[in-house]
Amino acid sequence: MAAKASALGSNPLKKSEAVVRDMLRGGDQQQQTTEQVRESTPTPATEELLRKTIYFSEKEWQAIRTRCYQDDLTYTDVVRAAVRAYLDLI
Repeated sequence: MAAKASALGSNPLKKSEAVVRDMLRGGDQQQQTTEQVRESTPTPATEELLRKTIYFSEKEWQAIRTRCYQDDLTYTDVVRAAVRAYLDLI
């Protein structure tokens, strides 16, 4: 089912976190987009991915969330990059 159009038009702040993040980063400064970061990060084929549950301390989780916010990445991207770096898989 298609999304119903708003009678008020489109909301420019629909992705308000992205707007705030851009403002904090300095607006028009040259930043890597999420797509550029993901393209530069090697990712195995989907059928090779495994799903595991891991637990983080509060301090670790805050560091992950901070990195996700700063670099506009997903939690998975940050954790996988850290694992690759730690295990010299890069």
